[in-house]
Amino acid sequence: MHTNWKKRYSFRLTSDDQVIYEYLEKLPANQRSEGIRKLLGIAVNSSQQGLEQQEMIDSLKKDMEILKENQQEMLRKLDNCNVSQASSQESTSNEVNEQTMHETANAFLTSFGFQEDD
Repeated sequence: MHTNWKKRYSFRLTSDDQVIYEYLEKLPANQRSEGIRKLLGIAVNSSQQGLEQQEMIDSLKKDMEILKENQQEMLRKLDNCNVSQASSQESTSNEVNEQTMHETANAFLTSFGFQEDD
């Protein structure tokens, strides 16, 4: 397998890299390069997985927002339906109440001998 890339990289540790320094010092000198290469590979994979996970999270958030909007729209429609049914039932109820009152009044008058003239 032939690769066309630079084969050597070097870097300097800074004062913030105490943990890295201590880790590298624990490795035998002949294994430090391999250790650094493996750790960088792990870091790259972890970073890519983090980006993929964030994309999935963002996608799920968008989907949840769409679901939320759809639910709110359905609730508005249900509320409108309930309001129109309630007003329809209320007018029907008022008509029934008026008819019942009229029949009760007629029965009362009839019991005293009065007849309603239609």
